[in-house]
Amino acid sequence: MSEEQTKPKRHYYARYHDYGIDTLIENSDGTIERFPGTIMRFTCRKVRDAWVDAEIWDGTFRREAMSARNLARALRSPARRGSATRWEASEKRTDGWDYEVLGCH
Repeated sequence: MSEEQTKPKRHYYARYHDYGIDTLIENSDGTIERFPGTIMRFTCRKVRDAWVDAEIWDGTFRREAMSARNLARALRSPARRGSATRWEASEKRTDGWDYEVLGCH
């Protein structure tokens, strides 16, 4: 590959759920979805997986790895209709993990 043609940078995603990954909500139209969580973008799969594995068990899981495909599905869900699907990072974390917070869903 020439210098002009560089590979796109890969990202790895995870979601943090304040109330646990199995918490559901009922929308005003009667549909049921998972309670929104915070989406994080990592530059390395190992760091993402380590972050998920570092969760301290307190009776429910709050961290989960997400594929780019599942992230795209989440962005197309009824709760997100009409909103932009391309996010810019809102903050860079400095808590020992290298990730960016993208938003909630």
